[in-house]
Amino acid sequence: MNKILKNKITNLFQKDQFEEGLKLLEKSDLSFIETLECKGNAEYYKRNYKKASAYYNQILEIDINYPLSRYCYL
Repeated sequence: MNKILKNKITNLFQKDQFEEGLKLLEKSDLSFIETLECKGNAEYYKRNYKKASAYYNQILEIDINYPLSRYCYL
């Protein structure tokens, strides 16, 4: 897990820098689950909670024990 890169991408989303965050995500070597989490985080910070929840649910279908703190806020 590349937590530093994942946090960097999520911080860009948090600052409403979605285009930059998505470009970084596209170039990243994050795992499929980490990519889903970042996409969910983007939707979370856009306040598209239904879309965010859909990404987070996909993760939990793959790995029920994957830590998703933002999912708890939905």
